[in-house]
Amino acid sequence: MVRPDGSRSGGGSLETNPAPRATPSPEESDPADSITNVRETTAPGASEEARSDVLLLPRQLFDRMVAHARAELPNEGCGVVAGRHGRALSVYAMQNAEASPVVYRFDEREQLQVFNEVEGKGWEILAFFHSHTHTEAYPSATDRAQAHWVNPVTEEEVPAYPNVTYLILSLMDWDRPVLRAFRFEGGEPVEEEVSIQ
Repeated sequence: MVRPDGSRSGGGSLETNPAPRATPSPEESDPADSITNVRETTAPGASEEARSDVLLLPRQLFDRMVAHARAELPNEGCGVVAGRHGRALSVYAMQNAEASPVVYRFDEREQLQVFNEVEGKGWEILAFFHSHTHTEAYPSATDRAQAHWVNPVTEEEVPAYPNVTYLILSLMDWDRPVLRAFRFEGGEPVEEEVSIQ
């Protein structure tokens, strides 16, 4: 994943991938929708003003996240949830550039394509999601490290995307996947509410 400071989380080289696979939604092409997007134009994350207390995730998008995570087994699946004002409108299922069952990383080119498409639609990056193949839906030490960068001036750990929620989908119980939402404060995960509708 490319962080706002230009550094990358995880290792590896730049790879070429097909275009991101967006999950369309009915709201996506509704010409009657005239909600003004409140976001920072210089950052891919939602602004504080637009941040909702609860991430609203339509059932069909949750089901697509689960299908993507299962299809990526034995590796972790990952992607981006985009929308407006705390309501998810699309899921971008992305390739795990690490191809690993214990860590994920967005391919830099695919990530840029997704961010550009989301911005072009006037949406916000609401969340990053990834699956845990055999563990609970709680941030691992690796997840915490990837969600931060070190400020070279202050040497403090800073959230890479402070206004973006991190969703973890556990496939520990195949028949009952568990999705939990987190943000990071002072390096520690703080659970947020996600409502699957």
